[in-house]
Amino acid sequence: NGQFVQASDNRLLNTVWEKPLETPPLTMEIINDFVYLGTNQGLFRSSTLSGALVQKEPKKLVWTHLLKEAVYTIHHDPSDTITVGTKYGIKQNRGEGWEHIGKEEGLDIPVVRTLDSTPDGALWIGTQQGLGEWDHGSLRWHKLPDLGAPIRITTIEAISRNEIWIGTNTAGLFRFCLLYTSPSPRDS
Repeated sequence: NGQFVQASDNRLLNTVWEKPLETPPLTMEIINDFVYLGTNQGLFRSSTLSGALVQKEPKKLVWTHLLKEAVYTIHHDPSDTITVGTKYGIKQNRGEGWEHIGKEEGLDIPVVRTLDSTPDGALWIGTQQGLGEWDHGSLRWHKLPDLGAPIRITTIEAISRNEIWIGTNTAGLFRFCLLYTSPSPRDS
């Protein structure tokens, strides 16, 4: 399960190979000394990494099954909220259990492939439906250019509320610059 490898500068590097699940990870995030894995079987969290990689015999990680639906993306924001994009919408955990954001909140196509948040707390959502902005319990959809074929967003990097970089499966990379003409939900 673990082995030491001699690095070129004579340091010993401890490598760990873990296969906790029968399906491969679709996404991964290290949050507060835990590994979170999103798979087709759900969301899993490891036992603490503290000291796991510096021992001569690395300790085997123990995995806890947190959610039982396919998880495609994991996002951790500065307020310590963990948000995951799933096959059935979005789940958020602020430390008091999982809350669901789905069809009732305007997420008509529930498969969420990517998430990111801006420094002011708005959550940006990438789906086959397009680009969504979740802010203070309100979901707003933003129109992407019509290129004659459906655009599925595969990755998002939110620089600010007004600048979002978007990677797509068919149309390449977009820089989305948003100019608000009406007040944001955050302004009310």
